[in-house]
Amino acid sequence: MHHEARGPVTLAELTSGLIWPRLFRAVGLSIQPSRVLVGFVMVAVMMGFGALFDGVVGRIVSLETLWMAAPMDMASLAAGAQGEDEMRFGLFQSLVTVMVSGLQLFVLGVLTLDLGQIGAALAIFFIGLPSILAEHWFGGAILTLVWIFIATLGGGAISRMAACEFSREVHMTAGQGLGYALARWKDLLLAVLAPAIFIAVLALGLMLYGGLLLRFPVVNIVGALLYGLALIVGFILVLLTLAFALGKAMLLPGVVVESTDWLDAIQRAYSYVLGRTIRFLIYVVVLLALGSVVYAIAATLTTATINGAAWLALHWAGESAREIAGGHTFFAMAMERPDAEGTFGVAAGIIGVWERLVIAVLAGFFVSFYFCASTLLYLAARRVNDEQDMDEIWMPGRIGGTAAPEESPEAPNSEGNDADDD
Repeated sequence: MHHEARGPVTLAELTSGLIWPRLFRAVGLSIQPSRVLVGFVMVAVMMGFGALFDGVVGRIVSLETLWMAAPMDMASLAAGAQGEDEMRFGLFQSLVTVMVSGLQLFVLGVLTLDLGQIGAALAIFFIGLPSILAEHWFGGAILTLVWIFIATLGGGAISRMAACEFSREVHMTAGQGLGYALARWKDLLLAVLAPAIFIAVLALGLMLYGGLLLRFPVVNIVGALLYGLALIVGFILVLLTLAFALGKAMLLPGVVVESTDWLDAIQRAYSYVLGRTIRFLIYVVVLLALGSVVYAIAATLTTATINGAAWLALHWAGESAREIAGGHTFFAMAMERPDAEGTFGVAAGIIGVWERLVIAVLAGFFVSFYFCASTLLYLAARRVNDEQDMDEIWMPGRIGGTAAPEESPEAPNSEGNDADDD
């Protein structure tokens, strides 16, 4: 009896039917130029607005506040601070510094399997950062709302482009992705804002309850009798906050993958978190580990690019030009250099702009990775909860007056029928 020889088992065969290995495609999806471009524009717009905000409002955050929020990152700032005015920082600059410090700790903690560093990073994100926002709540609210608006449009575009390529092998341009997100901007915005507003209203209700029923004599007895209701509301508040913190990454993909409204996207995100929580957390851990490795590699390449170019370009430039370029350190957002005199100072400023553009590209790539990973997380969570294949996404049919070219993912087929609608 003849048996046909079988070749070696491939990795694809070993992982066939598994969900978590497909999450690794987030790297390839996020590195596509169109998605990096959208991420870069998002970062550039936010950085521009933040610089304008700090220029108008001034330095309102004290060094002590920053030190309490992210002590590891404050040593260099304290060393470089001179004079009373130099001991204060712009709000946007402070928020970026704290976030980068938290990201640095988290990535290093993941790479070294140091739970202490991971815990310190989480403390920065969930305690340090909110403390700055609470102290400067009005300015923090403005910056947060601006970023949410930028993130919903850009993130929605990246998520849609990633979903189309992952599920249908359809490649959308940046313009098509942004057009898709713009057409659904209200649902994208409400999907993010509505849960946060609802949680804030519940929290405010508890605060009003205490202020009205526990503050004054006699009335406080009534308030004490109703304290059981306050505990129930507090429990609901904790559950909603945890579910929002875990599921917020799936809100935008829920809108653009299904082409649904904001309410359905919120319902899906919460149900996917609470429905198969263990599986969901496994996928989150896989993507966080993957993101840490990818960011470390990308940051290393960025640092090598900036410092390598500076070393070669300045090798024969003389002592006066020795420090007008380079000097970038791992994870840093900016290069600190001594003040140069004359045209060397002007040259250092111009070179600094070019170097910051390179860093902005790195930030744009990581923004792209976040939204691509969020899209795959949504598809994986939907698969284990609804048993809907990860390759199934909503695709629109013929739309009168569309500006999309025929080869776009939204174009009708040659028979004039609607495109597949999954």
